[in-house]
Amino acid sequence: MTFAGAQNPVLSDDGTKVAFGVPLSDKASSDKVGIWVMDLGDLPIGFSKDPRRATNADPTGLSWAWSPDSRGLLVRGSNQSYYLLEVGSETPLTSLTPLTSPTLAKTLSGWAEESDKKYKDKFNEIPKKLQEILTSNRVRSKRVAFSPDKKKFLFTASSDFEIPSDLTSPLPGSSTQKEERLVKKGNTYVYDLKEDKNFLVYSGSLPETKSFLEEASAAASTKSQAPSNKQTLNTKYQILNTSVHWFPTSNHLILAEANKVTIVDYDGTNPQLVWNGPYEAPYAIPSPNTSRLLILTNLGAGEEVVGNLYALSLK
Repeated sequence: MTFAGAQNPVLSDDGTKVAFGVPLSDKASSDKVGIWVMDLGDLPIGFSKDPRRATNADPTGLSWAWSPDSRGLLVRGSNQSYYLLEVGSETPLTSLTPLTSPTLAKTLSGWAEESDKKYKDKFNEIPKKLQEILTSNRVRSKRVAFSPDKKKFLFTASSDFEIPSDLTSPLPGSSTQKEERLVKKGNTYVYDLKEDKNFLVYSGSLPETKSFLEEASAAASTKSQAPSNKQTLNTKYQILNTSVHWFPTSNHLILAEANKVTIVDYDGTNPQLVWNGPYEAPYAIPSPNTSRLLILTNLGAGEEVVGNLYALSLK
C-alpha cells in the first residue's frame, strides 16, 4: 500500500481513513516526506484512492491524533508545540503556525464536547446497574469501546467485581457460549447489550497509558508546555505491544500481538490467525468493508529499515 516507508498509522474515528508519516530515508525523496492520509473505504467512480499529503513536514519526532469528525489532525511537534491540519488540503511546512494555548484549549474543548455527546448517547443504552459499575473506577479506561453497531462494548477491568444477573429480559436463541459474570482484574471482556451476557476475550495485561489528547489537554491547561516524560500514544488502539479492538462487523475482534494477528468472535471463540510473522505490533488496521487488514511491517528486514503498510486480503 506504501512504497516510500510509513510510520505511526492512525485510524480515524469513523474508520474510513488512516494518517501515516513518511520520514526522509533512502526510499523517500523530499517530495514524499510528510504526513499522508489514505482512504480505506470504497470511493465513487472518478475519485482517487491514492494517498494525499496533509503536510510536507518531516514526521520524525511528531505525534498526531484525529478530530472527532475525522476531518482534521492535531499534530504535536518535538518542541511540544501543536498544529492543526485540515486533511482535505495540503499545508506546507512554511505555512504551519503553532496553536496558542487558548486556541489549543478551545479546540480540545470542542472536540471533547463532541466526543462526549456521541459517547453518552451510546452509554445511556447500558442498563443502569451496569452504568454504575462502569463509572465506579472498576473499569480501566474512562470510556468503554462500543462496537460499530452499538450493541456490544469492550472493557478492561481495574478490579474484581460481579455483573448482576437478569439486567435485561432474556432473548430466545441467544448465545450458548460460556459467559463470565465474575469479572477479574486485568482481563478484557465484551458485554452484549441485547443478550445480557459477558464474555472473556483476553486474559492478560494491557498496560494503561495516557492518550495523546489527554496529554494535549494537560499542556493546554498550563502556561508552560514543557516536555513530558510520560509515554504518548499515536493511535487510540495502541496499548504498548498488544491491542484488542473491534472489527467492523461488530461480531468480531482483532487481537494484535507481537508477531501475530488474530480475528476472534466477540464471545472469545473461533480464533482465526490471519498473520503470523514480523510486523510492528499493534498496527493492524481493518478496512470498513472488512475485506482486508492493513499491517505495518518491513517483512523482517531489520529494525533499521523503515516499514511499509501492507494489505492482507481476508476471506
